[in-house]
Amino acid sequence: MRRLIFIKVCYLILRAWLYRRGGIKQLRLPGVHPGIEPDAKTVDETVARVDSILNRALRNTQHICFYRSYVLAVILRQMGLPVVLNVGGRALWSSETMKAHCWLSLGGVNIYEKENAFDLYPLEMGYNSDRSIRYWIGEEFDRSVLEEEGVCRNYSAGF
Repeated sequence: MRRLIFIKVCYLILRAWLYRRGGIKQLRLPGVHPGIEPDAKTVDETVARVDSILNRALRNTQHICFYRSYVLAVILRQMGLPVVLNVGGRALWSSETMKAHCWLSLGGVNIYEKENAFDLYPLEMGYNSDRSIRYWIGEEFDRSVLEEEGVCRNYSAGF
């Protein structure tokens, strides 16, 4: 089972990388099969395993939140959880100060993430066609905002 999850995570990292580099034109998530409801323990163990693999494989990579959110969204949706991949951007008009973040939510509540992602990106721009990806924007800010709002790059467990 562990080898299978490792192979799946590596494959999904490659897909996310291809998307970021323009090799895949549209970001898509799998549908959620109705009637499948995994227990919280299985989900927590899966997330912990995925985080462990990602931390080793992508420790020197920028945009780990995108890779993490995409990989977890695909795996959790295949497990039956209708998670939404949230993509937020701030200061989008500036290549020097633009910041972005990705996170997952379930029923409008962040999961496995700090609670303040919605505070940093408060303006909803809408969903993709199947409502699996939600887009947000926020105001311009400097690095002090991250410290004031308690944002850190670590993960927060919670399902």
